[in-house]
Amino acid sequence: ATLTREHVLLVEALALLHETKSDCVAAACLLVWIGSDMLFPFLTRHLTCHAAAFQSSYICRNFRLLFDLSPTEALALAVSHSSIFGPKSVLDAIAPCGRWWEHHYLRLLRQHDPEAAHNLWALQLEVAAELEPHSLCFLTNEWAPDDVDVEDNDEIHARSKALGSLHVLDSQLEAFRKR
Repeated sequence: ATLTREHVLLVEALALLHETKSDCVAAACLLVWIGSDMLFPFLTRHLTCHAAAFQSSYICRNFRLLFDLSPTEALALAVSHSSIFGPKSVLDAIAPCGRWWEHHYLRLLRQHDPEAAHNLWALQLEVAAELEPHSLCFLTNEWAPDDVDVEDNDEIHARSKALGSLHVLDSQLEAFRKR
């Protein structure tokens, strides 16, 4: 059943009452339930100060609810609060929506939280090879994993060793480097 505008306003008022009582998780759940435009600004205001409560909440365990309401706002929220929305759980939630969304999320994560993105380096290379092979050169120059030993400053050898697990041939990597 579709809620009338009056019902939406009543639920939003109830959410605001929960907010005044510092029950921000309950308020957020109500806003998710009705798909309120107030949801993302609300979460942006409260995620940091109520992080512990939100981490175990229904909303964080079901990131797909947020993503279905607004993919771009949900991913921006997940990137700015990656300690609350774990990158692996976000990727699991958006995987059914396609590789492009995974690629978009990984790119945002790399820009805003390089430390969290570093743990997903191999996946980022895999998705980039599939969707944006022209970006492989940039990624390999910027994101060589720390655990690769660079012998005699031979960066190409070290990076191709790291990419070997992804079955990227040295000749393909060199072709991308020359472009």
